[in-house]
Amino acid sequence: MVETLRMWGPVVAMYRRGWTNTPPPAPPLSTLEDGSVLVGHFELPGHHWTEIYPEALTNPRVRVMTFLRDPLRLQASLFRYERKNGVSHAATFDEHLTLRPNYMASLLNADESNWQSILDRYWFIGVTEHAQQAFDVLGASLGKPPVEVVRTNETEVTEGDDAGLLPEETVRRFREANALDYKIYEEGLRRFEAFRPSK
Repeated sequence: MVETLRMWGPVVAMYRRGWTNTPPPAPPLSTLEDGSVLVGHFELPGHHWTEIYPEALTNPRVRVMTFLRDPLRLQASLFRYERKNGVSHAATFDEHLTLRPNYMASLLNADESNWQSILDRYWFIGVTEHAQQAFDVLGASLGKPPVEVVRTNETEVTEGDDAGLLPEETVRRFREANALDYKIYEEGLRRFEAFRPSK
């Protein structure tokens, strides 16, 4: 999605290199060019965007966005990515599904007591499964031209890690163990569907 955002203007990427836990330096918001987009994974303790950019919560010039993904499909993608890069912690997809309960909540620094207020911080919540529609709506709201979503970092799906082919009982257990992630995802989907473009 970063490549899609580049079609609209400058993008400043703040991704960690490789698998290090050391985040890159955070540029002050005041140094960013008007209309630029700051992107990254802000999931590490002490490096959540609200910690490094607390002014973003009240600055009317800043619009904070995120994309959510179906929790099971997110885990399938993570398993394939880790396996491809030789850092998988599980021998099988089934085993992988038990390693990180409520993974999306942990990335958002959310728990049962605050997940709704966490979502309130975002001006726009997109949904990966509807990426093209999300960029259509987002572009219209920002006064940007229509763009076709560019997909990168895709990994090959095999029968053993296809979230759509799992036994019903496996899916049921996963949903139970990741109830908070599903609450967050379903609320994010509701907010996405209710979002109305505004200039």
